[in-house]
Amino acid sequence: MSSLFDMPLVLAAVSFVAGYILAKLGALLGRASVSEEDTSDKDRALRSAEAELRVAQKKIEEAEANFEAKNTEAGELRAELEELREEHNEFEEQTTSLRDQLRDECEKTQKLRTELSERAEAGIRTEVKLRDAETELSLAQAGSDAINDEIQRLAEEREELTNRLKTLQQQADTEASDDDRPAADGGFALDY
Repeated sequence: MSSLFDMPLVLAAVSFVAGYILAKLGALLGRASVSEEDTSDKDRALRSAEAELRVAQKKIEEAEANFEAKNTEAGELRAELEELREEHNEFEEQTTSLRDQLRDECEKTQKLRTELSERAEAGIRTEVKLRDAETELSLAQAGSDAINDEIQRLAEEREELTNRLKTLQQQADTEASDDDRPAADGGFALDY
């Protein structure tokens, strides 16, 4: 790009040289008194100046062609730069859109995390209540089992006492019937 800005300097230098040569040529042609010897020197100088002029004109044409090529290249680069700016703007818009979407998704994720933590907390509370209920139920079951065991023990004890009572009644009945009979050893009955 810096060579593009150097082109006007090159053109100015070439124009200066061409102007100098033309001024010299004009000065040579403008002399009124010319001698024969001076004419051949002047012809040579004139031919030399014309040759220098042709070279300068050729360099100017080359410089102009080079300038046009650089100008065309600069135009292409400007067009490419404009395309890149448009692409950059599109990328900026996409980036902004993606950032907005990401922010929205982050907010949704945060809401879901909050809801999940609340549900987890509720689940933990429910689990604690369930464990408390299970503990109470197991205590009630243990109490019920203890009561059933006690009832069964008391029922067995009652049955045993009932059996003893029956046995004692039978013994008492047997002794009473024995008391009603005369004693074999002399008529004495023993009371217990």
